[in-house]
Amino acid sequence: MPSLENDLNNFFDDPKITNPRIDPFVANALTVLVARNTSGIYTDIIAELHSVYDPFHLNISNLNTDFLTGKGKTELRVNVIKDFKEFVSNNMGYVKGKYFKDHHDRYIEIYPYGMDDYNGMNKITAQPLINRYAAAIHKYATDFTPQFDTDTTAFKSRYSTAIDDQSTNKGAIGDDRTGRDTGRTDLNRVLFKAYNLVKANCYADYDFMHPIFPLETLFRHGRKDIKHFTGTTDALGTTNIAQAIYDENAWITLHNTGTADQRIGLELTEVAPAEAIHGKVIKAGRAKSFKILTLGVVGNHFINITNLNLTDGGSWKADIYEED
Repeated sequence: MPSLENDLNNFFDDPKITNPRIDPFVANALTVLVARNTSGIYTDIIAELHSVYDPFHLNISNLNTDFLTGKGKTELRVNVIKDFKEFVSNNMGYVKGKYFKDHHDRYIEIYPYGMDDYNGMNKITAQPLINRYAAAIHKYATDFTPQFDTDTTAFKSRYSTAIDDQSTNKGAIGDDRTGRDTGRTDLNRVLFKAYNLVKANCYADYDFMHPIFPLETLFRHGRKDIKHFTGTTDALGTTNIAQAIYDENAWITLHNTGTADQRIGLELTEVAPAEAIHGKVIKAGRAKSFKILTLGVVGNHFINITNLNLTDGGSWKADIYEED
């Protein structure tokens, strides 16, 4: 039986849902709601949601890791890294044409790991990689155009300047992070109101709700890490949902969207019915999450769903993800 206390809980208040995750989530919800508001039924809640989201979005947009001293006056390290990666990639063929056959040692000096180390650059490794590349190009500057040497050297000063500017700005405004959660409480409240309004109007239809409120994206596993499946199962039949070698972090959320009770299990083959010992029953219209390894014996790799109804076909949706 559901408890009133749990039903009234605003899950958007979860501290695990960070501001950087709730921000694009609400932006998506507003976009889809506006597109679906053909009858005007959501006009008021869209306006109310905008009234709390717009100032919230503006606030966290101004609380970056790299701070701006006035718009356009400070170059961010991330932008220098991005430009440098593109520069190195675009000129790889140029350097390769010069050195790969006749002076392979020089090519290796400039691209010792191809693009792997440059593509993996971050704020810790960026300066050494930029310096290494610039030093190697300058060492053989006579083999290249003067502009190429100049452009390469410029990245060193650009990145050093970006570091200095960030340090200055952190000392000026970065120590005071008050206000970073300004508006989050109001946003949670109105977002929950919108969620329940839409849920009531669409009679809790999963296909209508999910594009507006994909709740799984609010937590650390992103949308790209979640595999979505959908299907049907004949009366007393078995359908394979997915197959893989799952570990202890793999989870599945099953939404039983039909009128038949169904059992999910991890089986040895794709046609084996979900057995009763380890398998879990999902009642019609319900949804549950399970650690995949608990649904069967070790060594089984096929997630199957079995319809337990004598006459009615079943339907389902499944989300598989890695739990952090």
